[in-house]
Amino acid sequence: MSKLFTLAVFALTSVSALANANPCLDGVLANQNFRDLTLQQVECIADQDSVKASLVSLCSSDQRQFSSTYNTYRKYEVDYGNAVASLQAAKDDSAREAALLDTQNIDQEWKAIGFKNEVQALLWPIVQAKSTCK
Repeated sequence: MSKLFTLAVFALTSVSALANANPCLDGVLANQNFRDLTLQQVECIADQDSVKASLVSLCSSDQRQFSSTYNTYRKYEVDYGNAVASLQAAKDDSAREAALLDTQNIDQEWKAIGFKNEVQALLWPIVQAKSTCK
């Protein structure tokens, strides 16, 4: 099991406690900070055809782990978040300039080899389903 997947599973709060559903979907919901969902909402989201289609690419074939594509995306997402935090914490112009360059480089790599646009397109049906599953 990948470290990112393990961390995502441990980061879950109410989702994993309520849902005995797809562990990969639980992890994706936690990564999107959808931790306040009821069991009914999780089941509703899981039943959406568009979500099922997205999970084919976001999850492994057994739906128990993230796909390598999603793991790569998450790595860049974490790296980008850390770079933005460094940029915000920079105290002088040279440190800000270096942090900005680092942030821009990570974003370019994320788009080129980190599946940023592809995964965000796959996550969109899940975001939409959350807003319709009340």
